[in-house]
Amino acid sequence: MPKVTVIIPTYNAQEYIDIALQSVTHQTLTDWELIVSDDASRDATLEHVDRFKCIDDRITILQSSNNSGPGKARNRALSCAKGEWIAILDSDDWWENERLANLISYAEANGLDVVLDDLWLHKPDSAPRKWSEVSSTIEPYKGLLIEITDICKTPIAFLKVIVRKQYLDRSGVKWRDWRYSEDFGFLLEMAWSGAIIGMSPEALYHYRALRPGSLSQNSVELYYGIHQSANYYVKLLSSERTDSGETAMAIKFLKRRSQVAYRMYAARKLLNIVIPSATMRNQLLKTYHKFKEF
Repeated sequence: MPKVTVIIPTYNAQEYIDIALQSVTHQTLTDWELIVSDDASRDATLEHVDRFKCIDDRITILQSSNNSGPGKARNRALSCAKGEWIAILDSDDWWENERLANLISYAEANGLDVVLDDLWLHKPDSAPRKWSEVSSTIEPYKGLLIEITDICKTPIAFLKVIVRKQYLDRSGVKWRDWRYSEDFGFLLEMAWSGAIIGMSPEALYHYRALRPGSLSQNSVELYYGIHQSANYYVKLLSSERTDSGETAMAIKFLKRRSQVAYRMYAARKLLNIVIPSATMRNQLLKTYHKFKEF
């Protein structure tokens, strides 16, 4: 049994996948397996992965004939994972060499089921910044345990998890089958199920924001993601406050991408419909605004 299973969901990532793969193969913790779960890529992504696989038998490729989103791609890999820990890496991101060793040691020393770390946000034409600098509400949680209310009132769910597989097997928690905000849904359900979640003070994950073709660059996909994650939050609180007619109207406004005022109206309307907490509405709006989606 390897110490950790690394899961990389991919879709048309030929320009970035080499850096992601190298960051795994260069880890100081060497007891790992890597499962690349390809979500029906139409470019040369798999050719790049094959080159790495030919020289490292710790790498496995899963292929899907249909594009179904990152949540399902992760769950396909999870069903085959043998590691004691599960680490998620997106195909256009990369790690510091010591990330696996440091975070798993931190998690084991503190009895955690889930460990997070700060990340470096890379955006075109600007210097990298820590996520805790971009969103200052994250900073106070470094070195502390994370509660469900912390996930709802801050953008902590943007951070990438390393999670104990035994806990996933016992709880049955998986990633939501969403095309966006699947990280929010996963972390929220982990907290709801009683997982012990902690945040390391380090920043060892590098996140590439605003790349062309990513889901976060599609405003309609983004707002569907808000809708999904918000509805899930409402479901957990056993509350029913959705109006399909108003929601459809808000989604219609999202398609007017050239008019910022319409998109702002749609965002606020959608958030008001599906999220009962004013604090969470405002925080979500601020969080997505930092990605310049509206």
